[in-house]
Amino acid sequence: EAIHREEGNRQNAKLLESMAQLQPKARCKTSNYRPLQHHTSPPPKFSDGSLVKALEEEGIGRPSTYAPIIQVLMSRSYIVRSSGRLVPTPRGHLVTTFLKHYFEKYVDYKYTSGMEEKLDKISNNELDWTFLLKKFWLNFEPNVSDVLQIRNSDIIDELDRILGDSLLSCLDLDSEDKRQCPSCQSGTLGLKLSMYGGFVGCSNYRSKSNPCNFGVPLDMCFDSSKALAKHEFDPNSLGLIGEDDEKQFYMKLGPFGYYIRAELKGDGEDIQTISLPKNVEPRDVDLVTAETLASLPKVLGEDSDKNEVFLGTNSYGMFVQCQNVRARLPAKVSTLELTLEDALVLIEEKGKVVRAKPGTSGSSGKKKAAKGGRARSGGRSKTKAGGGSKAKGKKNAFIAYMQDNKNRVVKDNPDKNWQECLKIIASEWKEVKKEK
Repeated sequence: EAIHREEGNRQNAKLLESMAQLQPKARCKTSNYRPLQHHTSPPPKFSDGSLVKALEEEGIGRPSTYAPIIQVLMSRSYIVRSSGRLVPTPRGHLVTTFLKHYFEKYVDYKYTSGMEEKLDKISNNELDWTFLLKKFWLNFEPNVSDVLQIRNSDIIDELDRILGDSLLSCLDLDSEDKRQCPSCQSGTLGLKLSMYGGFVGCSNYRSKSNPCNFGVPLDMCFDSSKALAKHEFDPNSLGLIGEDDEKQFYMKLGPFGYYIRAELKGDGEDIQTISLPKNVEPRDVDLVTAETLASLPKVLGEDSDKNEVFLGTNSYGMFVQCQNVRARLPAKVSTLELTLEDALVLIEEKGKVVRAKPGTSGSSGKKKAAKGGRARSGGRSKTKAGGGSKAKGKKNAFIAYMQDNKNRVVKDNPDKNWQECLKIIASEWKEVKKEK
């Protein structure tokens, strides 16, 4: 190995000597070339484990708080799990930007780590909690009061100033001026808020003289959350799809993604809206596809037992169903050419049992019982003996045991992380069940 290394060093030295003899603007003959291409990729998103490790390195949190931290972030829709990773949502991006701009001190890693150490001192009776709380509140309360004096519109403008360019660059608009509205050509694009959440919209959104309803949900704007959106933003797919003898079909984009709107000819009355399934691209929707989606759910026929087989759609895509067995349609399957036989094969190969919602039938979705919980015939609803569902809100026995004992186990094992403490609780629970 040393001989090969020495030989390689000699060849490199000869190459450097020959390159040193080159003169400026000298022409060289190409003896060989090899094209290479390299794409850089962003760092992977945190998983549960890598996030806990990062928090430990920064001195933030304790074994008993890591799981609640992640749970709070998910319960408030700041992050979602996708392919084993914790992906920030548009709401998470906006809240993080707001806090970093208006409460920079309190989201600083060092400040949070220092606060953790002070809380540890309080738990060890080394520091008075009233002193710490008073000192914190004297600085925090004026900061909150100052922010409360700022109008919401000014806060949105500031967030737009910070995030705007990065949001618009993700839309891949054709115009040179990324802020120019592609719909009305006169408005300016920016961050907007509505009762359904944030979106990138036109400045003429509420104009009386030149109203413009162009808007893009934030799911399609942030790079990290594009994978969460059902479709990518495609402005060329918006507008009139086609028309038949009675109706006109339009492709629209709303706060929850693309949808098809059917209007009566002449008066423009909105008679139907259909959410575009995840496995149907907006650019591929023609008049026939729009009419097919508008006709769903559609009965394809009956199986050998005289049970209806129907084609339906929801926010996850199109499916075929027979009684309570449902099979998702693969993207390559055309709904226009789908036959009863094809549907039965899909149900047989990929069908999964779906639970019907209370008061509905798994096959047709029609309500079984009237409001109030009684059947239409007047009889009381029944459940199988011994198989009734658990009372709503009743905790699992192990979860209740864990919540009652987690503080004790964590305190008795300060050198162990939360996963190890959880194993101890689980082993204790097994012993308790044996005794019972």
